[in-house]
Amino acid sequence: MSRLKAVALCMISGLVFTGCNSESSDSGSEDNPNPQIKDVGTHIRTNTLEYSANASANYTLSTQYVAHLSDDKGPDDIVLVEVEYSDCDCFEILHDTRAGADNDQIDENGLLTTSYWYNSTNLHHSSNLTNFTLRVVDRDGNVSSRQFHVTLPESNALDSADFIYSDSYTGSDKSSGYAALSDTEFVSGSIDTLGQTITLNFNLDDTRIESFYSVMCAPDADGGYDNHGSHFQEATGTLVNNGSNSLSLLWSDVAYSDSQFSDYNKQGAGVRFYAYSKPISDSGQLADRYMLSSITECIELQRN
Repeated sequence: MSRLKAVALCMISGLVFTGCNSESSDSGSEDNPNPQIKDVGTHIRTNTLEYSANASANYTLSTQYVAHLSDDKGPDDIVLVEVEYSDCDCFEILHDTRAGADNDQIDENGLLTTSYWYNSTNLHHSSNLTNFTLRVVDRDGNVSSRQFHVTLPESNALDSADFIYSDSYTGSDKSSGYAALSDTEFVSGSIDTLGQTITLNFNLDDTRIESFYSVMCAPDADGGYDNHGSHFQEATGTLVNNGSNSLSLLWSDVAYSDSQFSDYNKQGAGVRFYAYSKPISDSGQLADRYMLSSITECIELQRN
């Protein structure tokens, strides 16, 4: 879902954003200090074109923002959080309670994790890595801001990379780019309705994948797909990170109840693949939320 609040000339799609300059305060006093930005980062997700088509868009990169904020009067005193882009006149509003708007909330510990995945309207398969600012405003109008750039899993990657790109990127020159996590390639899959077993065959083509979920899905009343039970696999040792994989699962491995299996028999069942890189460990308190991931569309399974 795109939440661009100004001219859609650019879009932030980063792996992890950490402060590259000191935090600045535009107002505030000793008795009424500015809110503080302790940490800021992102989780970037790649997706198949089929997935974005189901979402009525045509993009393969999207970004979830994460920030650790504090205010002397508590997190409820923070009324506005936005990301600004210096290379265009545009921004994203991540949190806004000034008019009681429906938005992502800051929890009691000052953590903000957006439920929206932000994507560009013009850079569908690539994005820049630098020149971003997080801006935070409290109820008294005190403002703090922090410039940040993307920190990639390889600490020296920004020395040679200017942008990040997905598998669907068709640009002729990738020499100054950084590859996002590769999509999971579905080969075949089936459900044995008598024995209540599921067989999945798929390819992983990215050695950075550390964990993997196969999520059962089925059509919903609106023509989309609901996710249900999931099966988790550690990639190291149990999955081949750079080759073919086959999983044979019991329905009880992935489903919440036998009644859901009955529903799938009536509606048709599918699978959606999620793959995750290792969280980037040197990025502060929120390091476990910073990672690369990929997601596929809901793929219908044959029933035997």
